[in-house]
Amino acid sequence: MSSVRKSKAPGPRQPDSILASPDPAMIDAARTEPGGIPIPVEDLPLTALRPAAQAAFTGYTSHDPEYRRIKFALFVAGFVTFAQIYEVQVLLPDISKFFSISPVTASLALSLTTLALAISMFFIGPSSERLGRRPIILISLFVASLLGIVLGFTPNWGFLMVGRFVQGMALAGLPAVATAYLAEEICPAELPKAAGSYVAGTAIGGMLGRILSGFLSHLVGWDMTITVLGCIGVAGTLLVWLFLPQQEGFSKAEPGLKTLLQHTKDVLTEPGLVLLFVIAGTALGAYQSILNMMPYRLTGAPYFLATWIVSLIFLVNLFGSVAASTAGSLASRFGRRAVVPLAGIIYLVGILMMLARPLWAIFAGLVVFTIGFFGVHSVATGWVTARAVSGVGATGQASSAYSIVYYAGGSIFGTLAGFGWTALGWPGVVAISGSLAVVVIVLALILRHIKPLSASGY
Repeated sequence: MSSVRKSKAPGPRQPDSILASPDPAMIDAARTEPGGIPIPVEDLPLTALRPAAQAAFTGYTSHDPEYRRIKFALFVAGFVTFAQIYEVQVLLPDISKFFSISPVTASLALSLTTLALAISMFFIGPSSERLGRRPIILISLFVASLLGIVLGFTPNWGFLMVGRFVQGMALAGLPAVATAYLAEEICPAELPKAAGSYVAGTAIGGMLGRILSGFLSHLVGWDMTITVLGCIGVAGTLLVWLFLPQQEGFSKAEPGLKTLLQHTKDVLTEPGLVLLFVIAGTALGAYQSILNMMPYRLTGAPYFLATWIVSLIFLVNLFGSVAASTAGSLASRFGRRAVVPLAGIIYLVGILMMLARPLWAIFAGLVVFTIGFFGVHSVATGWVTARAVSGVGATGQASSAYSIVYYAGGSIFGTLAGFGWTALGWPGVVAISGSLAVVVIVLALILRHIKPLSASGY
C-alpha cells in the first residue's frame, strides 16, 4: 500500500507567480540531479517549484510505487519528446538533396520546430494551471507522435515545414510542465533524484534521436525514418499513459494577468537576467550552427561519410553531461561569475579546432566545443533562477524567458549558419559560430561586474 503522506488541506491554491519566493538553495536543489548536473533549460516549466500552499497531498517518496512509476514515465516522455525534436538534424543533407533546396532552407526543418516550441511554452505553462499537467503531457506526446507518422509521407517541402512547426508546438507540452508535475507529486527530499531521471531521458532522447535517424535513414530513407520515430513515439506515449499516475498534488489556479505582466516586466528589466538570457540564446545559436552544418561537411568532399556514420558524432553529448557536472562543482567552489567566461573560452577554442581537416581533429574540436557549451548552459540555467529568487522573485517568468530566448537563438542562428556554409563553406560556419562564442565571452565578462542581488553572489 502506498505510503503517501497527508496534511491538513489549506485554502485554494494561489497562482505560482504570486507565491512567496523560495530560498535560492532550495531552487538549486530542485534543479539539480544527483550527479550535480543542472536541469537544462529545455526542461523548465513556468512553475518550477512546489507551491507553498499545496493541497493535502505532500508528495510520494522513494518507498511508494507511484514514485518509481513517475520516474519511469517521465524518462520515457523525455526520450520521446527530444528524439522527435532533433531527429532531422543529421538528415539535413538528405532533405536538401530530396527537395533540391539549400542548406539554409533545409535547416528550417529543425529551426521551425524549436522556434514553435519556444513560442508555445509561453502559453502552455499558464494553460496547465487550469487543465492540469498530466493531460498536457499526454496530449503533447500523442499529437506530436501522430504528426511524426504523417510527416514521413510528406508530399512536398512546404508540407514538411508546416508539419514540423506544428509538431514543435505540440512538443512544447512536456518541457513546459514536467518540472511542475514533479514538484507537485514528489516530496521535496526526493525531487532531485526524480528530476534527474527525467533529465536523463531528455538527454538520451536528444542523442539517440539523432543517432537512430542516421541508422534508420540508411535502411529505409529519411522520410520513413521520421515515420518510424513517430511510431516509437506513439508506443512511448502509451507507456506514459499507463505508468504516469493521476495527479494528487495539483489544484486549479487562475493566474492573475496583472501580476503576471508585472512579473514579466520585472524579469525583462533586470540587467543581470537579461544578460543571462542573451548568453543562453547566443550559446545555443553557436551550438546549433555547428551541428546543423557538420553533416553537410562530413557527407561531402573530401570525407563522403555515410549518414549513419555521421550520426555517431552526437555521442559527444556524453562529454557534455560530464562537463555540466564538473561546471556545477567549479561554480560552487569558484563562483558562477568565474566559470561562465572560462567555459565560453573553451567553447571558442573548440570551434577554432574544427577548422582542421583531419577527422580526428574535427572530433577533438567537437568534444572541446561540447564541453564548453554545456559548461556555459548548465551554470547559466541555475544562475537565472537563483538571481530571480534573490531579486525580482518571479522565478516562473524568469525560467520561461530563458527558455524562449534559448530556443529562439538556436533556431535563428542555426538557420543563418546555412548562409555561411553557402557563401564560404566550413570557414563561413566557423566565422558565425565563433563570433557568437565571442559574444558569449564578452557578455559573461560584463556580467561579472553586474551587482549581485544576494550575499551568495547571485
